[in-house]
Amino acid sequence: MKTSNAGSKPLESSQITRVVKPQLATLFLVGIVVFSGIFVTAWFAKIGEIETIFAQLHLMQDYPPMWLEAPRVMGKFLVAPTVILFLVAITITKISPQPRTWSRILVIGILLGLAGRYILWRSLSTLNVVDPLNRLFSLGLFLMEMLVLFSTILQLFLMLNVKNRHREADRLARTVRDGTFNPTVDILIPTYDEPIFILRRTILGCQAIEYGNKNVYLLDDTQRPEIKELAAELGCEYITRPDNSHAKAGN
Repeated sequence: MKTSNAGSKPLESSQITRVVKPQLATLFLVGIVVFSGIFVTAWFAKIGEIETIFAQLHLMQDYPPMWLEAPRVMGKFLVAPTVILFLVAITITKISPQPRTWSRILVIGILLGLAGRYILWRSLSTLNVVDPLNRLFSLGLFLMEMLVLFSTILQLFLMLNVKNRHREADRLARTVRDGTFNPTVDILIPTYDEPIFILRRTILGCQAIEYGNKNVYLLDDTQRPEIKELAAELGCEYITRPDNSHAKAGN
């Protein structure tokens, strides 16, 4: 067993810069909060331009574009789009049981189209901005919906770049089995106040993995002597650090 203290090596300047550098997502969220604060302040101050914007928005909610209104046809015809989309989904599943580029693009395109249609209907036809109190609740609910929907849309865009690596995985698995490709695998077990019997079973399970070129590391963030003794007993590596900076992420 080897014992290591991860906190003895000072951070390099490049690492420090990387830690304190603001993230783009953080700046984006801060910008949204600042803009919203300015907008709400101007709203409650009853600045003329803001009131004009809400007056126009209220007028649009009362008289939305014709293509946003509910279709004025018999109820049975309203089922047609749902049935068509269901048949399209079934057809794609039958033609391409495993997702392919064309099927993924088609399905995601349909979902993005439906999401866009919902956003237009929700923003141009359902808001209640007749007075400040109704505006507060209506716009608050709308913004929360948009945050959830934006997260879903982002996941859909990420799915467009998913690659099928089954063949590559099968090829590399064969090279591992015949011994031509035998990389070192490090198994990290972070721990913080877990009972010893749980850690013992976890370590034994990792050591029982049918792969020879592996190392099991026990990352103890509580510096418990009994955990160090457990690592020595089971023959795995033991690593700790002098402090608990950054909590679980630091460990």
